[in-house]
Amino acid sequence: MSLPTPWIALSIALVALHFISRYALLAVGRKAVSRQPDQIHLVPETPEAGDEDGMCVHFANPLEREGFADVGTYSVVELRGVKVRFLVNEAQCVYAALYQHPRAGEWYEIISRYQDGTGITYTIMRDHGLSPEPGNEVVRQPGAGPVDLCRRALAERPQRPLIQVNAGNVTGLFSEIWARSIAWRKSRGITPEEVARAARVRKAA
Repeated sequence: MSLPTPWIALSIALVALHFISRYALLAVGRKAVSRQPDQIHLVPETPEAGDEDGMCVHFANPLEREGFADVGTYSVVELRGVKVRFLVNEAQCVYAALYQHPRAGEWYEIISRYQDGTGITYTIMRDHGLSPEPGNEVVRQPGAGPVDLCRRALAERPQRPLIQVNAGNVTGLFSEIWARSIAWRKSRGITPEEVARAARVRKAA
């Protein structure tokens, strides 16, 4: 996950302050990392009137025609306002995550996880300047439609034994990846190089 990601709130905190010194940015980044929850819990959302006209449906419906099954939308308890809609394709061992974030907006990702603990995520989110966890490749294609992104992911992803994903385990897998990724980030911290990249990304936006 492009993180998944744990890095949405973190990257926003970094790039929003691109105009201050690098030292101050580094302090902001460290503080943002420390505030990220070590674990997340997903709670099913109750469908509301009008949801079928929402932006996520325009992403979900094309994927369902590609063999994905809708698992539902979940709120992230620890991240107020963040929702994730999951779709799984059991035959291809892949899942899609459609995100709604109160500040970052909406985007989607196609995610494959391998039995050796690695993974690859195809996302429409632009680069935020932060390096992914080793072993978790992120391929970015801003503006790609869900079908094009999915077909690219299935065609290009490395051919290694995949984790079987289904409606029963996708939310647990997602939460597990968060916990592992945020533990890595907290132990590693934010580097000055990442701070500089985040500032450049923001300036170029």
